[in-house]
Amino acid sequence: MTIERLTGKQIKNAKIGHHADGGGLYLQKREGGLGSWIFRYARNGKETWLGLGSLDTINVVEAREQARQMRQMLLAGKDPAIERRERRAEQAKQQAGTILFRDAWAEVVAGRKGEWKNEDSLRQWESSLASIDRALGGVPCHLIDANMIRSALEVEWKRTQVTADRTRQRIEAVLDWAAVRTGRTGAPNPARWKGNLQHVLRSTAEVKHHEALPYEQAPEFMARLRARNTPSAKAFEFAILTAARSGEALGARWDEIEGDVWTIPAERMKEGKQHSVPLSPRAVEIVNAMPRNSDFVFTSTDGRRVGKPIGRDAFKDTLKALAVDATPHGFRSTFADWAADRTNYPREVREQCLAHAIANKVERAYRRGDLFEKRRRLMSAWADYLGKPAAAGKTVIPLRRSGAME
Repeated sequence: MTIERLTGKQIKNAKIGHHADGGGLYLQKREGGLGSWIFRYARNGKETWLGLGSLDTINVVEAREQARQMRQMLLAGKDPAIERRERRAEQAKQQAGTILFRDAWAEVVAGRKGEWKNEDSLRQWESSLASIDRALGGVPCHLIDANMIRSALEVEWKRTQVTADRTRQRIEAVLDWAAVRTGRTGAPNPARWKGNLQHVLRSTAEVKHHEALPYEQAPEFMARLRARNTPSAKAFEFAILTAARSGEALGARWDEIEGDVWTIPAERMKEGKQHSVPLSPRAVEIVNAMPRNSDFVFTSTDGRRVGKPIGRDAFKDTLKALAVDATPHGFRSTFADWAADRTNYPREVREQCLAHAIANKVERAYRRGDLFEKRRRLMSAWADYLGKPAAAGKTVIPLRRSGAME
């Protein structure tokens, strides 16, 4: 059997029709086309013409190699067409079981957008991805291991452990999703903390980041915060005075405030329920001092965010500027600790100030009202405490009337 009959010149000048190269390989030329390679064979009395690719993508050397492999299949009793279909099916299966970490992250974010009350959560996820995308973004999820995650988180872990751990939790969630999506649910999640990353990350943390500022230090901190006299500082002070979450305070709108009551709509609350906040005189003073230049009480001064609320990182930046080792959210714990240690207000009043969900069904049924007047007195006492450093002693703030516990 003569093979490799066609010369380069013959291939280039071939006319319309089929031109045999030998060994079952043909160059097929059609009207207006560059040409393509065909492998012709007969098996069990049936003739098959199998396309190998066009002349502009498969050169003669590659076509001859494909033809040689197919002749070997025939000698082994295999059908080249069936073998190729099975190989392509396996490749498709493998591709379906592979998803890049960056793509999986995008799928998870898209699926959760409907659950988020505001854009803060989206920005936090975007920030987390930006910090690890170079290390993990282009890697298939099933190939990511604990050491890769440790390497991606290590720098941020040393700088801000709280933020880095939130990123780790998001990585864990994404890898869990990818495992289900690709059918690889048997292996343990490499981003898991307990018994896994805790052994390689905890020892690298150079600074322990304290979640909450001790309440004894809060009055002195508030004095320094007020001295900054910036929109961000005012918004932060307002958040601390109201014991609100950062996103709730930063997103405060003028139409939510009437006199000394701030009513946050359900869609902006973590628990999905409307929450009314009694404002202390100092909180009202802050609101009244803000310019009405947008729908938001605390408007960004960044020219790129005209008419939008102050950015979510403003509070963290303020704490960094004041060299305070705490987190913005931690001031809710500061309030809770102060109210528990220094006042006689019952737990349900303190929890309502924080807009916490009440897990106990009996307690929820018993507490039909929102304890608003009691909360007003407690938040006023909190503002007084924060405004008078000398009041940071051990005085217990009593309820103003004997029936207040009812």
